Amino acid sequence: MRRWALGLVAVVAAFWAWRWFYPPTDAMAGSEALSKLGSADGQDSALANVGVGAAAVGGEGRLVAPAEASGPTVAPTASTVPEAALCAAIERREPASLASGYRRLLDSDGGARAAIRDALVRAAGDDLASMLAALGDGNAFLHSDAGREAGRRVAKLAAVDRTEAGAAAFTGLLERAMRGSIEIADTEAKAFVDEVYAAMQATLNRTVFNPENTAGARTHKVVRGESLDRIASIYRKQGILLDAMTIGLFNRISDPTKLRADQVLKIPVQPISTVIEKRSFLMAMYLGDTIFRLFWVGHGKDDRTPETTFTVTLKQEHPDWHFDGRVIPYGHPDNILGDYFVKFEHASFQGYGAHGTPQPETIGTMASRGCIRMQDNDIREFFTVVPRGTPVHVRATLNPGSR
Repeated sequence: MRRWALGLVAVVAAFWAWRWFYPPTDAMAGSEALSKLGSADGQDSALANVGVGAAAVGGEGRLVAPAEASGPTVAPTASTVPEAALCAAIERREPASLASGYRRLLDSDGGARAAIRDALVRAAGDDLASMLAALGDGNAFLHSDAGREAGRRVAKLAAVDRTEAGAAAFTGLLERAMRGSIEIADTEAKAFVDEVYAAMQATLNRTVFNPENTAGARTHKVVRGESLDRIASIYRKQGILLDAMTIGLFNRISDPTKLRADQVLKIPVQPISTVIEKRSFLMAMYLGDTIFRLFWVGHGKDDRTPETTFTVTLKQEHPDWHFDGRVIPYGHPDNILGDYFVKFEHASFQGYGAHGTPQPETIGTMASRGCIRMQDNDIREFFTVVPRGTPVHVRATLNPGSR
């Protein structure tokens, strides 16, 4: 027993001697600090908009100094996290650290910038899934040249695969672009989104909009005298929410009067939904998990558009505007709704919807009374293809590291 106790004392003494002669390096200290995030629930996060590492993401947590440190604790910003610790977290593909890395590229210079850029390149790997994961969960990558170039590599690789897998990769890229801030002055970020969405069209035409690709769909043989409205009503009774020109879109039918007897139509059975991200001013339409339409929008002044889930209940062409107890008829100069209004219904929030605007410069800003503003061509398409009953999820996502 005495021999065992003497051995334990020797081990403890050797450990403290090692710590005395070999104190932690900056990188080790940084890793220790990162692991302590989230230990103080309920406090304001000093990292809410900068991000440090996935291990560091604790929602409301703060980064605190080691317990043995004296004096007040100081919550670091992304720029004070040791470079080596940040690079190590980036190479582990910790989402918040990836965002911080792209954000820090804007603030660093010389060797620090090169080290972070190299870490981001190593995190990306060579395969599509790894490259997509290395962008992080949000759109911080949009705001640097290196980040946009990494996104373009993903888009180029996704474009080679014109199958459902390619559509999924494009969707993943656009979803990341949606999550986080895009301001009206962020012209390069906006151009990137438009570029990727344009590149996605060839893949959508081979998959979602290909009448011969019936994966995840049914087929319907047109009976003489049937219309798209009639066919849509058949499937709505079965719980498949489609309107006439929703079917038209997925079958490349632009003129519903030219429907032919015995024509075989593709009937998508995956649910259609819409997501509006308020911080990026982007609205995406989904078929199942695949984005098939993307629009720039404006929304409520002073952030008054609620974050909730609405349902499309009514589509009005040439709408009158009911405002402050008045009815302003369609065509009147004071009627701001334009040619189309898509009503969003909610038990607690009334009077919301999507419409055009006589002020297209307000797209990408918070300027409306709460409705979603769209460009004239965009609201026309949205009005035409969005089925009644479609859920509309309004979000305001700002991931760590996003601006």
